Amino acid sequence: MNFIYILCLDPAFPLYVFERASQRLSPNDAEFVDVIHTDGGLLGYPWPLGHVDFYPNGGVPLQPGCAQQELSKNRWLGVIIGCSHARAWQYFAESLARPRAFLCDRCENSDDSGSATASSNCTMTNEVFMGMFTDRTLRGKYYLSTNPEPPSESQNHMAFPNEKPPPLLMDEDEKPFGHVAFVT
Repeated sequence: MNFIYILCLDPAFPLYVFERASQRLSPNDAEFVDVIHTDGGLLGYPWPLGHVDFYPNGGVPLQPGCAQQELSKNRWLGVIIGCSHARAWQYFAESLARPRAFLCDRCENSDDSGSATASSNCTMTNEVFMGMFTDRTLRGKYYLSTNPEPPSESQNHMAFPNEKPPPLLMDEDEKPFGHVAFVT
């Protein structure tokens, strides 16, 4: 295990779906693998790949606001191809400024497919948030609903006055460790 933390934003589905499991991301690739699925089954890989997998709006194509945004620009292809896939990094970026914006429910599906709905075996959690500051001890699949436009915070958003994000990549003694690398 070479990495401490891997964040995967809507992992690619085309071509990788046919690869052996050893060729795809897995929890064995880092101490903590955090995955956000926003376009499962089209451009994004729909099944769990990490220690924790988040499924905003069920993780399926056509995230809230995508159709309206793309159709208003007369871009039919954008509805099908890119908008939902891009929502993963947009939600993550929003979580940097607002760590408690995306409150989640834990979900377990009997068929182990990634996508979930609010009514499919989900239990309300009190302190599970999607984004950079996700608790590294979490395991499982989590569901949340977002707004169509920023702020995209989950419907269950817990607001805290003067909320400040915790330090990035710090150990218990508040000493920096590691580096953040973005791989595309």
